[in-house]
Amino acid sequence: MTNDSQIEDVDRALLSAMTPKALKNGLELKPYNYVRQQASVMMGLRWRPSARMHDAAIDVWLCTLEDRAVLAVTESDETLAQAKLDAFAWADAQGYTLLDCDELMEIHNKITKEIVDSTRARVKAQNGNGEEPAPAEEAEAAEKNVGGPRASSKKARRSRP
Repeated sequence: MTNDSQIEDVDRALLSAMTPKALKNGLELKPYNYVRQQASVMMGLRWRPSARMHDAAIDVWLCTLEDRAVLAVTESDETLAQAKLDAFAWADAQGYTLLDCDELMEIHNKITKEIVDSTRARVKAQNGNGEEPAPAEEAEAAEKNVGGPRASSKKARRSRP
C-alpha cells in the first residue's frame, strides 16, 4: 500500500490509484477504475458519513473482482441486489465488523483520496508548464495585436489576403 505522502499532486495521485493494493491477508486489489466506480454508483454508493462502512464494503469488494465480473454486476436489478449481498458477505468473511473495520476503512479512504486528488488535473497553459502566463508574457501577447481586430473574429479572417 502507498503512503499518504505519495499523494501530493495529481500525477502521484493517479499513479497511486493505478498501483495495485493488497489486504493484509495478501489478497491483491484491482485499481478502482471507471468500471468499478460506475458499478459502485449503481450499487448505491452514498458518500455520507453514516454510510461509510456500506460504501467501503462495496468499493473494496469490487476491487477484488476482475473487470468482466464487475460488468456482470451491473446487468440488471437482480444482479445489483445480489452483488450487494455478495459484497457484505465478503466483508463478513474477511472479519470486518462495526468495531473492527480499520483495514477496510483505510483502503477505502485511500481509494477516495486518490480519486479526489487525481481529479485536480488541469490543462496546461500555452506556455506548456501548467502555470499561468507571467505578466510579461501577457503584455507581449497583447502588444502583438495592438490596433487590429482579434485574430479569432470573422472580420479578421475575411480581411486576410
